[in-house]
Amino acid sequence: MIAKEIINNRLVKTENPFVSVTQHRFDDRSAVIVAINNTDTVQKCGFNFENVNDVEVLYGNKDELTKCEAVIMKVSY
Repeated sequence: MIAKEIINNRLVKTENPFVSVTQHRFDDRSAVIVAINNTDTVQKCGFNFENVNDVEVLYGNKDELTKCEAVIMKVSY
């Protein structure tokens, strides 16, 4: 499956099926990560950062998301 290959190459992953994660290339050494809680209950993010040197939270909380909340992070690799 094509989607599985893309997901496997992401810098940030989560095992939580209620948290959606997208990755957007920022420049040659960094990307912006957006994660959204798709429920009306608090969700633990449980992020796994792979080959990431630095994480800068631009908005939100990278550990826990309240209902329908998001976190935006810039990661350097």
